[in-house]
Amino acid sequence: MSTIPNRLAALREQMQEHHLDAYLIPDSDPHCSEYLSEHWQGRRWISGFTGTAGSVVITQNQAGLWTDGRYYIQAEEQLSGSGIVLFRAADPNVPDWNLWLQQVLPVGSRVGFDGDTVSIDQAQALLDHGLEIAPEYDLLNIAWQDRPAPPLGPVFEHSEEFAGLTVADKLAELRQSMLQHKTDFQLVNSLDDIAWLFNIRGTDLPYCPLVLSHALVGSEQCWLFIEPDKMPDSLSDKLRQQGVTLQDYQSCAAKLAQLPSSATLRLDSAVTNITLYQQLPASIKVQRGQQLTTALKAVKNSTEQKHFRQCMRDDGVAMVRFMRWLEEKVPTGKVTELSAEAKLESLRQEITGYQQPSFRTIAGYLAHGAKMHYAATSESDVTVEQHGFFLVDSGGQFPNGTTDITRTFNFGSLTDKEREDYTLVLKAFISLSKARFKQGCRGTQIDALARAPLWERGIDYGCGTGHGVGFFLNVHEGPHSLSQKWIDEPLQPSMTVTIEPGIYREGEYGIRIENILLVVEDITTEFGTFYRFEPLTLAPINTLPVVRSLLSDNEILWLNRYHQHVYDSLSPILETDEREWLKQQTAAL
Repeated sequence: MSTIPNRLAALREQMQEHHLDAYLIPDSDPHCSEYLSEHWQGRRWISGFTGTAGSVVITQNQAGLWTDGRYYIQAEEQLSGSGIVLFRAADPNVPDWNLWLQQVLPVGSRVGFDGDTVSIDQAQALLDHGLEIAPEYDLLNIAWQDRPAPPLGPVFEHSEEFAGLTVADKLAELRQSMLQHKTDFQLVNSLDDIAWLFNIRGTDLPYCPLVLSHALVGSEQCWLFIEPDKMPDSLSDKLRQQGVTLQDYQSCAAKLAQLPSSATLRLDSAVTNITLYQQLPASIKVQRGQQLTTALKAVKNSTEQKHFRQCMRDDGVAMVRFMRWLEEKVPTGKVTELSAEAKLESLRQEITGYQQPSFRTIAGYLAHGAKMHYAATSESDVTVEQHGFFLVDSGGQFPNGTTDITRTFNFGSLTDKEREDYTLVLKAFISLSKARFKQGCRGTQIDALARAPLWERGIDYGCGTGHGVGFFLNVHEGPHSLSQKWIDEPLQPSMTVTIEPGIYREGEYGIRIENILLVVEDITTEFGTFYRFEPLTLAPINTLPVVRSLLSDNEILWLNRYHQHVYDSLSPILETDEREWLKQQTAAL
């Protein structure tokens, strides 16, 4: 059973046996995580598609995969010959999988899935479309015969030296928010919220230092549901001393079933699975809304900000050394996408405390760079030559921060179109980076500032402009973002966010420039309070392709000031020859 058609056939046999008309396999685990352990890579196993976002729906005679604009090119290639049709979810007039099921199945049809991996919202959408849900069927456990076991990685403490607050401090802050929202209990199901709240980190997921766990916080009691063998005794004792009761990971459902009949429970229906929801007593009041920890976590305290800045300096040194290495080695013809990725990883490994990449490095030369989330393999790996663009998007996990940076390089000749496209991306990047925006602005309201220089030329990109970034947590962190998708979450001082516009020409090249920035207060006038972005990422931006005449004086001023800041921040911790190289790279345009 090695081919995708054979796997589909095996699953359909199980569907027939259990009288299911369709089967849903989302890209999820019991916590609706973005990055998944091998045990929950069912969507990848059944489809062959390796992107980090997408859902597969299978009927007896059809199968489809829904994914977003970051993965269209990749998905087309990986689904070829599989019998699974790609649905470009972000395109107009493309039905989502709920509507598609309504179109292809009669009312009352049974849709099966593993309830641990489907959110309340997703299950409700099926019911709203007149379909019957069967959340008790984990058919992958039968069809996927060599399925990996759930992870059992160790847990370790993220000390107050980095976190800035004790667990007791954070619980008190959460309980104050619960009081304001008039809720008796908060169910915390997303792993990064749990890791933040309890100052713990783990190794259960790739790229994210998280541990499988649930949490329930009441006005006086607090429960952390986690496998006991994961926890060192010293950490267990410290948590108990701060008012945390530890119970087995699997016992969360039973605890929810025992909630007082008069209780009000708050949960986020987008990240809480339907299996847990079905355990709740019918008499309790369920308050649906964003987990109250999410907003608290997004605003970085002064200790976190201090460490974030040091983390960016350390990462900036690694990036400078990588850029210099590329400049020296690419002309020799001995640099490939994979060797460049390995070199950058080795440089980050030299940084004290380095844990792992914050996501799989995207190192795409020429047409590979047009695949927004391309990951080189031994089959796809190519030599990086001196013509054209080489896009490198990478990041690292450190106890003092999480990094995410993209730079686009060239080492020789470019066409006029390539140089113009690069300059337009730089204009888009600068436009939002230097923006002043009013208190209360949502990311959607200022996303257009980055797109405007591209829209003037009839160009756009099929993804968001930026995302929040965790503190030694998820590289993609909510609740805020910069995108065309409306998210009713105002940007607040001390939030971190990326700015990363791009141009992606299929079959030719990709261009992206990305920094992490901090939202800070700027000015207050008679019209209100205004914010701006402070750049945290410290690395030179390639200016070789720039068409200077396309940049305004203000854009050039911003770029020169940013490069001076990079030089001033990094030069004291570089070797002499590295310092001289950086001086050239940050020279005024």
